[in-house]
Amino acid sequence: MLRFLIFLSILCTPAFLARAQEISQDSLKIEEIKPKYEMEVLEVAPSEEPVRSFIGKSFDQEIDKETLNNSQVNTMGELVDQIPGVENLGGPRKEAQGITIRGFQESQVLLLLDGTRSNFSMTHNSVVPVRTHLLKKVDLIKGGASSRFGNGALGGLVSFTTIDADDLIPPRSKTAMQIRNMYSDVSALNQTSLTAASHFGERSQGGVVADVTSSRAHDVTLSNNSALPYSGYEDESIWAKGNWSNSRSRVWFSAEQQAKTSVTPGNPSQEDGTSNPIENQEEKYTAFKAQYKREGRARIRPEVLVYQSTTEMDRRRVDNDRHDNRKVDTLGLSLHSTVDVLKSSDEQPLRWTLQPGVELIRDQNFGVRDGGHLPSFPDGEANHIGAYTLTELMYQDRVWAQAGMRYDEVELITHDQNLEDRLNKAWSPDVEVGYQWNENLSTSISYEEGYNAPKIQDMYVDGYHFSAGAFGNNVFIPNPNLQPEDSKTVEGKVTYEYGSFGKEGSLEWSEYQSVIDNYIYQYVDIFGGTTQFINTPQVKLQGREISWKQNLKPIKLGASYARVRGIKSSNGEPLSTAPADQLRSTIEYEKAAWVFGLENFVYFKQNRVDKTILSSDDETPGSVVYNASVGYRFSDKNFSGATRLKVNNIFDREYKKHGSPLLEPGRDIRLELVLAL
Repeated sequence: MLRFLIFLSILCTPAFLARAQEISQDSLKIEEIKPKYEMEVLEVAPSEEPVRSFIGKSFDQEIDKETLNNSQVNTMGELVDQIPGVENLGGPRKEAQGITIRGFQESQVLLLLDGTRSNFSMTHNSVVPVRTHLLKKVDLIKGGASSRFGNGALGGLVSFTTIDADDLIPPRSKTAMQIRNMYSDVSALNQTSLTAASHFGERSQGGVVADVTSSRAHDVTLSNNSALPYSGYEDESIWAKGNWSNSRSRVWFSAEQQAKTSVTPGNPSQEDGTSNPIENQEEKYTAFKAQYKREGRARIRPEVLVYQSTTEMDRRRVDNDRHDNRKVDTLGLSLHSTVDVLKSSDEQPLRWTLQPGVELIRDQNFGVRDGGHLPSFPDGEANHIGAYTLTELMYQDRVWAQAGMRYDEVELITHDQNLEDRLNKAWSPDVEVGYQWNENLSTSISYEEGYNAPKIQDMYVDGYHFSAGAFGNNVFIPNPNLQPEDSKTVEGKVTYEYGSFGKEGSLEWSEYQSVIDNYIYQYVDIFGGTTQFINTPQVKLQGREISWKQNLKPIKLGASYARVRGIKSSNGEPLSTAPADQLRSTIEYEKAAWVFGLENFVYFKQNRVDKTILSSDDETPGSVVYNASVGYRFSDKNFSGATRLKVNNIFDREYKKHGSPLLEPGRDIRLELVLAL
C-alpha cells in the first residue's frame, strides 16, 4: 500500500503544480548552450553546464573532455587520481581498480555509466566498463547521495557520460572518423580504436557514433623495476550510441559489448601465492539502453530511462582447473520529471524547480562452480524500488536552498532454502543552503544521508574461502542478520572567485564529517578458520579539501590538498580505507598548437593503521611523484588530429599508496596519436 501511495503522489504532483502557476512565455530567460568544436583536433570542449546539474544535490567536481585528453588517462584508477579525496586503492592490476571516496570503500560508492547502474559487485574484483577515450565528462558527488540515487550511494557517486555524434562531427559536416593509438611503455600496452559518426539528415535531427577498440598489455613494471606477475591482459570492445531529436524531444539509444581476458591471481589486489592462486579469467559486459528527454521551454520536462545489462566473469584455476562462473543480469527503469513551478524574471525574483521520480531495478545473481553451487557467489535476486522528490529554490541568484527525500525498499531473495529472504526499507533526506555574499564570495552548508543495503553475496556467502596452512581451511559463513549501512554527513564550503578579462581564479575550502552506522566489512578470523561479512556499530570520518585554480592565459595553475581521518568507534582503531594525505599541483602552458603540462603528487607518510588486521603494515612511507606532458594539434584540408606525449613518474620513484600492498608503476612513457578524417 505504501508503494502505491508514494507512486501515485509522485505522478500527480507535476500535473497539480503545472496548473497551480501560469507563467508567461515572454518572461522566460533561457540561455541556450551551444557545443564548441576545435576543428583541428575534433575534441569536445569543456562542458558549459553548471556544476549544480542535479537539483537536490550539487556535483562536487566535474572533469571535462579537455582534461581527460590532456591527462591521457587509460584506466579508472588513473582518472580518479586527479580528484581530491578520491583514490584507487586496488593497485596496478586493472581487474582490481576501484574507487574510494573520502574513506568510503568501493562497495559504498555508486557508479553510473550514462545513467545506468554498475551493479556487478564481487569481492576482490572490480568490473566497471569504462572506455576513457569515449567519455565526454565525469561528475562526482562526495558524501551521501541517496536522496536522488537511492541504495548504494552511501559515500557518493561517480557518473560517467559518453560522447554523442554531435561531439565528434565538426560544424558543416555530416560524418567524421577518428583513429586513435596509445602506447604505454610501463606495460607495453598497445591500444587502437576506430570511432566513426554520422548525422541523420540535418544536424539538429541527431546521429549515431560507433567505436571499436582493442588492447594488448604485458606485465606492469613496478617502481622498484620489477615486473608485477600476471598483470597483463587483452580486451576488445564494440560500442555504439545514437540520438534523435526534434524541437521538443530527444531520444538516445546505445548498445555495448566488452570482452577481456587475463591470467591473474584470484585476488588481483594482492601478491600471488599459495592462498592467492592463479586463474584464467574472462570478463564480458553487454548493455542496451534507451532514454527519452523532453527539451526546450516546456514547464514540465519528463525523462525516461530503460536499460538492461549483463556482466559475466568466467574463472578457471591454473593448478586444478576448477571452473567458476559468475553472472549478474540487471534490468532498470528510471522515470522522473523536472517541473518549473516558478521561473525568475524582473518581476519574479524567485525560481522554484521540482523533480519527482521513481526507479525500479532488478538484479539477478547466478553462480556456478564445476556445474554446482558456487559458495562465494550465491544465487539470488535483489529487487529495488525507489521514489523521491527533489526541490530547488533560488532567490535573486543570491540565496539558494536544495532539498530531497527518497524512500527505498530493497528485497533480497535467496535461492537457499535454509536461509530467509530480507526486506530493507529506508528514508534518505538531504538539504543544502547557500548564500552568494557578493560577486566573489559564496558559502554553503549541507546535510545528507546515505543508504546501502547488504548485497546478496555479503549476506548469503558460504563455503570454502582459502587454505590457511597449519590452521586448515578458512570458510565463509553466512550472516542473515547483516544490517544495512546508514551515513550522515555534514559539510561546509567556502568558494572565492576573482579576476576578470579571462584571467580568473578560484579558491574552494570544504570541511566535512560523516558518521556511518552498521559499517559492513569482511572479517577474516585466521585462528577460528572463518570469514564473515559483519557490521561494526559505527565509523566516523572527518576531513578537509582545499583547491585553487588560476588562469593567467596562456598559463594555468592549480593545486589541491585532501586529508581524511577515519576511526572505528568500537575499538578506536583507524579505518584502513582512509587514504594518506595528498597534495597535488599542476601547471599548464598553451602556445598556439602546443600544450605543455607538469604535475606533482605529494603523498604524505601514513601510519594510521588498524592493528587488529594482521595484513596491515606499520606505515606507508611518503613519496613525491612528478608527471610531465606535451601535446601538439595539427590540421589540414582533409584531416586533423593531435599527438600527445606524457611521462608518468619521471624520476622512477619507488612508492605505493596507503591501503595497497602492491607498489605503483615505475616510469611510464606514454604516446598517443589521434587522426580525424
